[in-house]
Amino acid sequence: MQEQVVAALRPSSGMGKRLRLTPGIVLVTVQLLLTYGVPALVPDSELVGMPLGMLGLFGGLLAFVGLLSWWLFFSRAQWSERIGVLPSVGAALVLGAIAFRLALKPR
Repeated sequence: MQEQVVAALRPSSGMGKRLRLTPGIVLVTVQLLLTYGVPALVPDSELVGMPLGMLGLFGGLLAFVGLLSWWLFFSRAQWSERIGVLPSVGAALVLGAIAFRLALKPR
């Protein structure tokens, strides 16, 4: 009986490896901190002659590129999920923009 329970709890050989979520969580956290945290904490500061608002913009963009490359190449997700998420995100962005414009439209 105990061996059956242990065998049921053990992952089968047909299952794939678990997703690597920690790099994605770290990249999203860095992206949010750079995009919103740095400009909010030090709005008028400069670093090497460049305003820190630019660091927030380019740092957030660079973190997004890192997140996208992690998802496509290092996340251990199935390839159908990796590629299938791209049109889903694109559709969500388009629908969000439409909803935003409709919400701001004067009546």
